[in-house]
Amino acid sequence: VAAIGQVDRAKGGYLTDADSTVALYVPPNAVDGTLQLTVTPLTASQVNTTENEFLRFTGRAYAIDPAETALEKPASLTLTLDAAEREAVDAGTPLVLYTFPSEEEGWQRLGGTVDLESGHLRVALRELGRVALFEDTSETTGQGPVRRLTAQPRVFNPRAEEIRGQTTISFEVGEAVHAVVRILDWEGDIRLVLFDRRLGSGNHAMLWDGRDDSGRASPSGSYFARLESSGQEAEAQCMLILLK
Repeated sequence: VAAIGQVDRAKGGYLTDADSTVALYVPPNAVDGTLQLTVTPLTASQVNTTENEFLRFTGRAYAIDPAETALEKPASLTLTLDAAEREAVDAGTPLVLYTFPSEEEGWQRLGGTVDLESGHLRVALRELGRVALFEDTSETTGQGPVRRLTAQPRVFNPRAEEIRGQTTISFEVGEAVHAVVRILDWEGDIRLVLFDRRLGSGNHAMLWDGRDDSGRASPSGSYFARLESSGQEAEAQCMLILLK
């Protein structure tokens, strides 16, 4: 077992392994009651997938239990990329997380956003279970451009402990798009361009620590996360509250 911990409805929870190579943040109000969660590495034989010209298993996979537990609010899974994985990203190879809902469905594309500066890959999870990291050069498409834009936790304090000192903004795109995520204040002024890059289809997640484009701490108040995607001219918004 890489990580084990207890989460509850009131406070949520945060799990990470000793080397911080994998971390799971579960926000408040995501689970019913109290759950004991485990994150366990899987071997290549346990992943049991057939590779093709577009898909290659990197060797990293985890079982997040209890499997098939549906979450009322999305959790955030973060992987710290190793040297080989960062080299693949630098060479332009997309790294994508896949999930395994059932034997009948097999491995299904989940998504994931690489933070080029920190070397982390993040994804939103709405159900617990098995996940595996692949090099994926396909251009898988889905239905609709933007879905499920949210921020968890909605209320956060940068001066608090890590679990509530930042918020995770997550969303789903049904096709490959150029996505721009902006943080706006209550008056509609842009405080920060959080993300401006092309994304593959699937779930994506990124952190905001309450700072603006100049690196200054933003004042307390209500803010919007706005997502715009190319091609479909889609726009979605969610509100979050920053306390100091």
